[in-house]
Parts: sequence; C-alpha cells; structure tokens
Amino acid sequence: MALTYANDMASDGAGGQIQRIIGIIALAEALRVPYDHSPIIKIDYHGWDLYVNKEFDLELPKKWDAFLGFPRTIASPSTESRVWNNVFSDQLPDISRWIRNGGQARIVLPYPFLDVFPQYLDKVRPKLWAWYDGTPKPRLEGTDKFQVSIHVRRGELHLWESQRMLPNQYYLSIIRELKKHVPADAEFHIHSEGNVSADKGTEEVFRSEVHSAYMREPSKHLRKNRDHFEDFVKEGCILHINEDIFQTFHRCVSADIFVMSKSSLSHVMGVYSRGIVVYQPFWHSPLPSWCVAPTWHMIMSPKDILPIGPRMIIEKLMPKKSKRWDQLRAACMLRRAQI
Repeated sequence: MALTYANDMASDGAGGQIQRIIGIIALAEALRVPYDHSPIIKIDYHGWDLYVNKEFDLELPKKWDAFLGFPRTIASPSTESRVWNNVFSDQLPDISRWIRNGGQARIVLPYPFLDVFPQYLDKVRPKLWAWYDGTPKPRLEGTDKFQVSIHVRRGELHLWESQRMLPNQYYLSIIRELKKHVPADAEFHIHSEGNVSADKGTEEVFRSEVHSAYMREPSKHLRKNRDHFEDFVKEGCILHINEDIFQTFHRCVSADIFVMSKSSLSHVMGVYSRGIVVYQPFWHSPLPSWCVAPTWHMIMSPKDILPIGPRMIIEKLMPKKSKRWDQLRAACMLRRAQI
C-alpha cells in the first residue's frame, strides 16, 4: 500500500496541514514507499477579513489542493489501515514493514521525523515545484526589479499565541541588512493581515465559531493601530495587507528573497520558494539550504527579563554580527549573479 495523510484525525490552518502533507511526501521519499494523496477536508482559519465578519469559505480546502497541484492518486479507505499520530525515528522500520506487507499507513504529524531529517524536504522540492507549476497561478503586478517578499505574521495571532509574533523591529533589521547586498532599486513587499488604520483607540473583536477552540474569551479589545504597518512604509516597502492568500503565496515563493515568520504557512512557502529563504529559529527545523537569521529574543513580560536580565535586552535591540549574516550576504551575491 502507501503512506497518506490522516486528514480526518485533526484540523488546523491551511499552512499547518499543507506542512503535514509535504512532510509525509518527504517521509515516503525517505522510506522509498509510495505516497497516496489525502486532501485537506477542513481548514480552521480562513483569513482575517472573513474572521472578523464571522464568515468562512467552504471551498477553501479544494482551492488549496487545486492551487498546489497535488497528485490525483487519492488514497482510498482500507481495512489494512493504521494511524501513527507522531512519527519518531525509532518508528520508521515499523512503518516501512507495515506498508511493504500491504498496509496503509495514515500519518497525522510527521514533524518528529522531519525535524531530524529536513533534508528529505529538499529532495522532494523538484516534485512539489512540478505539481505547483502545472496549475494556474495569479498574475503578479510588478516590475522586473529584484524582489524581496516578507511574511509578517499578524492577524488572529493577536487573539491567541501572540508570543509567535516577531516585532516590526526584527523585520526592519533584516530589511536594512538586505539593502546592503541587493540592487539599490530592489522592491520590498510586506505581506500581512490586520488593521491598517492609523486611528487611536481600540476595537472589540469577538470570538468566531470557527476558532472557538482557540480563543477562550468571548471577545478581546485590540488597539486599532496595533501593527504599525507605517514602519515599513517609511522604509520604502510595498504593503499587501489582507490580500488574497493565493496571491500572497505566489508572490512569496516567486521572490528572489523570501523572509519567513514563525508560522507554518511561512515554512511551507519557504519549501516552495526557489529563491533565498531567510529563516528565524522556531519549532520546525530549517532546510539545509536556508539562511538562518540570528535568533531574535522575545520579551513578552517582566518575567522573561528576570532569568537573564540585561543580556537579553541588548541582544534583542542590537543583534550581534554573526556568521549567519555572512551566509546571507554570500547568498545575495550568488542570486544577483544568477539573474
């Protein structure tokens, strides 16, 4: 039989589930066994505009499947089916044996394997690119200038898991570093969600039925200008706020340089990118070809400061020069030589 995604065992956002699917494709590559596709059947988050209007797109799972061009070898239910919730390295022989004896291995989370062996994602990228290129894509308005796309994860993270949001200052530090090594007329595109209002005051955001499992309070009051997107405008960036997700995805993966956030969708876009990828360490391992930025320490409360005191503040505000910057500079020089 084959490996497949246990698409009915758990739900998540589009990025989280696509990351699982391409991780299972990488696992099949590592084990040298067939992969049968099980499409996403439910997506939890449908974008900020739909969230605040308490709406959702019933066709969104099918749209993602068609957009990425996944194979048509759809997995069928099997009596010889077994589920692995997490795939650890010591389970690999058991999974391989099960498949070679005619069983269907349904995987929920491939991450324990993938975080040890991220190189297998590199191996399946040509296959992912071929599927991706085989389906229609949105037209990108722009020029032939050097393109830098930056994913600034915001939106619903103001309502839960706010610790994953990197501050504007992090992205600005990356932009300023990149400007030293890219053409002077390079375009910097900021992709995010949220409220672009410059008004003072707050707005009340209510819990959506789609996300009731995540946002525990009935509502939250958020500052209207909480994201300060004007910081990026002052730096000469082009804003794409609350843009169609497929437009965002295609621009990010088509850019000469893609700067990730701490996000599963970012991780997926990094895998599909054919340019330079700048990764900030978080809970999923980088691909060997990615440029790893110096770790940005997050200070969420006074408790975070107590264990290591002033050292954390200094590192947060003034990241030290690092060999990682040298790697990024070299990657930029190579990219400029290729185009």
